Order: sequence, then C-alpha cells, then structure tokens
Amino acid sequence: MSAPYSLKGSHYRSEFLYTALTLLKLGPGYHLRYRIAARYIHPKESVIDVCSGSGGLKYFIPKDCPYTAVEASPEFSAILQKKGLNHITCDLHAGLPHPALSSDVIVMLISLCQFRNASAGFLLESFKKMAKRVVIIEDVLSCPRSERSLVYRAINYLCATDYCLPFSLYTRLEFTELMRNHGYACEDAGGRYMVGSYGYDPEQGEISYQKE
Repeated sequence: MSAPYSLKGSHYRSEFLYTALTLLKLGPGYHLRYRIAARYIHPKESVIDVCSGSGGLKYFIPKDCPYTAVEASPEFSAILQKKGLNHITCDLHAGLPHPALSSDVIVMLISLCQFRNASAGFLLESFKKMAKRVVIIEDVLSCPRSERSLVYRAINYLCATDYCLPFSLYTRLEFTELMRNHGYACEDAGGRYMVGSYGYDPEQGEISYQKE
C-alpha cells in the first residue's frame, strides 16, 4: 500500500479527506444517501452495511437496530473500532464475509460501481441469500463518462488502493438494467441517486418512500 502521506489511495485511507471530498461533491445533499437508506429499515431490524466507510449510516437508522459494518479499508476499520461499532474487515474482491453472516437488511451505499468490472452480479445474488431484504443506492450518471475525462482519472487515482479496482459510475440505464436482471426493483430517488431493492412490497406499505 502507498505511504501514508501519498495522495494516491488516500480517499479510502483518510476519514478527513474522504469527508472533505464527499462534501465538496454533494454539498447540502451530503446526508441524503443515508436518509434514503433509512426509509427501508424498520425498528429492531438487523442491518449489514456493506462498504460502510466510517459507519455514517448507523446514525440514521433506528437506535434499536443491530448494526454490522463490512469494510475493506484497514484505516476505516480502525475508525469503526474506535467508535465501538460492530464491524468485519473484508475485501469483497477476495470473497464474501463468513457465509453464516446474515441479517434482516443489507445496505450498500454508492459502492456497487466499484465491482462493476468484477463481481457486481455475484454480489447482488449473494446478498439475496444473506438477508431478507436488500437496498442498493447508487450515484448515477445521465450518460457515460469518458475514461479520458479528468474526473474519471482523478477518482480512480484517489481510490487506487489494494482493495479498490478501477471503475466508473453506472448510467441510469445501466443501473436499471443490472437491477432488473437480478430481480431487484428499481426506483429513481430524485437528483443523482437511484435505488435497487429486493424483498420489499410497496403495495403492502413496507416502505415509506418520498422523493426529495
């Protein structure tokens, strides 16, 4: 792994830099992804937060929900440990956590795109076996971003760690097709986000979803 002072890969080695860059990108909508995910989680339901970062989702779900973070970054795992949050350090590119791990809800926030060139389909199918319900939230594009674009190259440079492969964000069409191909419902959450969900029946009032 790069030296601690190296900018390369620091997006997932520094909570400060990760937060600063995310705030720069999202501005006032910084917490929206957490609020969207929380709409799908009922009180007392167990939650596995896959690619959890520093565990921000924990503070938006009901307090009585057992929470487990799954994170590849050793630095973020140390932060989770310091916060006293139950967590598992696991690089999903190398395989899933312990097969006995299960929960009521699995949540994955703005991370499936990191596996689009490797194991996205495998993860979507595996999640359905690990939880009663699954929520995937992605930051999507209206049209593909050129691999030559400065933004694309900058993102992959900052994310260039041992546990993160080069990737690009899904377009709305790509995300919709991927979700439907694996039996997930797909919704537009408004703005930059789309939601893929499995195991929910909106007609029975299982979720209360309002666009912002």
